[in-house]
Amino acid sequence: MGISFRKIDDPWRGLEECSQVLAVGDEALKMVDKGVGHITDVGELWWERVGTPLFFAVLVARRWDAEVKRAVEEMENSVAAFYENPLPLVEQVARRLGVRRELVEEYYMRSRYFVPRDGIRHMEREAEILGLPRLKFLDV
Repeated sequence: MGISFRKIDDPWRGLEECSQVLAVGDEALKMVDKGVGHITDVGELWWERVGTPLFFAVLVARRWDAEVKRAVEEMENSVAAFYENPLPLVEQVARRLGVRRELVEEYYMRSRYFVPRDGIRHMEREAEILGLPRLKFLDV
């Protein structure tokens, strides 16, 4: 992708040593809320350079059993409840992180919590680009 990275432990200190840092998750929201310039969203950069969605996480299980099925159902129910009424979670996260509610709301609204039909193909491409081992998928 034409970008090189050096791992740092603290993104705030990293800004003293580097002109830019890649901050992820809570720390990124805190930095943007404190006025640190926001250059790009990693998902947007990936889409621009690769042309596919970027998957940040997937559920991994050694086998599909009743416990995994219940976990998946709970996640689906949680996502459905969030889309139905996101405000309670948005407010809770904003309070916990000490950041503006609007910032958390925008972050959650831009994220997607499902895998599209061609998601497996995109995940395989992502693993290839990142130099990860070939992915294996359980057909359920």
